[in-house]
Amino acid sequence: MEGYIYVIHCTDTTHYKIGMTHNSVESRLQALQTGNPKRLVIAMMFWTPDAKGDERKVHEVCRGCRVRGEWYDLSPQMYCNVILNINPLMVDYVSNYEPARE
Repeated sequence: MEGYIYVIHCTDTTHYKIGMTHNSVESRLQALQTGNPKRLVIAMMFWTPDAKGDERKVHEVCRGCRVRGEWYDLSPQMYCNVILNINPLMVDYVSNYEPARE
């Protein structure tokens, strides 16, 4: 099923949430932010016709860095490795995305 793969960064840390949604990535960010004391930002996202399958592939690349659930502790080198490994999967790519402030 189609949807978005996203990487959300927990600022001031090396923690990233790698997940998928069939809805708005911004809505997912807001839901995650509710219970998090640190500011979360969308580091990247892309649309794919096989969101679940592509999410599984990205999780496999990061498996050694898993902290809990879909949260990963990624060094800058590992983050770049993730991007290089999933780059062929991308249809629509947004880097260093910051939602508009209200």
